[in-house]
Amino acid sequence: MVSRLTIHREYSYIRLGGALMESRIEVFIKNKFQEFTTRPVVFFGAGMSKRYLSSPRWEELLKVFARKNRPENPYSWKYYKNRASEHIRKMEWSPDSLYPYIATLIRREYNDQFFADSLFESELKESVENPDTVTDPFKLAVTKYLTDTVEETPALRDEAVSLLTLDNRVSNFITTNYDSFLETFFSGYKVLIGQEDALNDSILQMGNIYKIHGGISNPDSIVLTKEDYDQFDRKAKFLSSKLLTMFVENPVIFIGYSLSDSNIIKILNDIETCISSENKKRFREKMIFIEYAEDGIEDMIEKTIAGIDMTVIRLVDYKGLYDCFGSITDRIDVGTLRRIQGMIHELVETAKPSVMNVHLMGLEDPKLENSDLAISITNQNRIASQGYLALDLSDICEDVLFDNGAYDPENLINLGILKNKSKFNNSKLPLYGYWKKLGNPRLDSWLDNKIIQELDDLYSASDKKRLKKKPLNYTDVAQITNETTNFQDIINKLFFSLKSLPIGEVETYIKSNWGRLRELPQKTNITKIVCYIDFMRNK
Repeated sequence: MVSRLTIHREYSYIRLGGALMESRIEVFIKNKFQEFTTRPVVFFGAGMSKRYLSSPRWEELLKVFARKNRPENPYSWKYYKNRASEHIRKMEWSPDSLYPYIATLIRREYNDQFFADSLFESELKESVENPDTVTDPFKLAVTKYLTDTVEETPALRDEAVSLLTLDNRVSNFITTNYDSFLETFFSGYKVLIGQEDALNDSILQMGNIYKIHGGISNPDSIVLTKEDYDQFDRKAKFLSSKLLTMFVENPVIFIGYSLSDSNIIKILNDIETCISSENKKRFREKMIFIEYAEDGIEDMIEKTIAGIDMTVIRLVDYKGLYDCFGSITDRIDVGTLRRIQGMIHELVETAKPSVMNVHLMGLEDPKLENSDLAISITNQNRIASQGYLALDLSDICEDVLFDNGAYDPENLINLGILKNKSKFNNSKLPLYGYWKKLGNPRLDSWLDNKIIQELDDLYSASDKKRLKKKPLNYTDVAQITNETTNFQDIINKLFFSLKSLPIGEVETYIKSNWGRLRELPQKTNITKIVCYIDFMRNK
């Protein structure tokens, strides 16, 4: 199975008419993402497994097992297809039933041979430790085949760096794929397999991968045959009602599906019947359908799918799309948010909740994973001063970049900084914007020394000696990211090239990559870059 690669994200541009520009589509997506007030839900379809793992399409998979059942018959696929087509016409079923019913026919014959013929699929039988546990040999064989035949594609190697940008920036993944690609790539998300797991969840927490058609880790769970789909459809409205909550509260992005995909159309049909015309208008603003442009022509159109309007974006290369997820700030990882959400639910719904202890700890504290999470519910004025006392330099930098901290400038300076001088003794601080909001009052000498008045204020004596000996004169960010993928190296080169780089490009790169702060063993240069961004904005 594909492993989580040791890779680093790059920032990409395209060149139009010799000028350095982001594509029109990327600008649209990035602006759209910046408008989102919650993290998006991503539907991840079969096209993505094909794109990154060379996974077989449905027909290709069924043909493999048609040949296993009838290896001497070169027309085995046509045999099953003709039988299924004739039966579907007779029963007046939907044309969408063709592949599921072919799977039913193949499964019946496969399972009969598996149990009756000791030589049939002998290799698979040898791999089974306890024969009594085998209830559906066909599904076991399908999951083994999918596990054994996956192969990383050039597209994965090319786009994996950018794909990791989705980590912690997606509320939940929903997929009809069986493979374990998502949980391998996004290991911080909890995996829920099949409808039962989703329906049994007391709340729809964030930070999950919903494998609604089952997964290869549980062969019996996969939805493959006509009987499986009938059972799935009987429960689909219950699942759709839960998904409706996500649709109402979160932006929704479909990727790896075709516009005619019956699975998506059924879900959208169920949801369309539950929403008002006013809500449909709201949905239009936050629903995006990404379609692979087989003809190589990338474009954007407005389209109605199953009665719901949305933007359809046709792409060949997905790196630009993934990079746009960098516009979504991943302040807290989804695993921590999922646990907080569960605790609040327990506090509200449980007669004797176990959520009792109250501690004060930053949510990015490395010890948080092994400590007791706690919730404090009180008047916000009572905890305001404690909140400012807990701020660190990365919190201030993030607010400067994204304006998402809602900090009061006076409290930030007086409580967050002046009462914590020892915390910031060795740092320059991005306070120019806050100082300007207060009307540029006179500052004490310690604080005045923390605010830069020119670029040279950022560089220490050793920094200046280094620049004199070996000056860096990069003129655009792409020159640096094309040279190295090491994030610390990129930050260092940006820092020492601030004089020659366009500050707008630098700011865009830093904001897009802020979620990678944990990768940096040394954060001084990135916080100094934010100081310069703050200075250039507000001088």
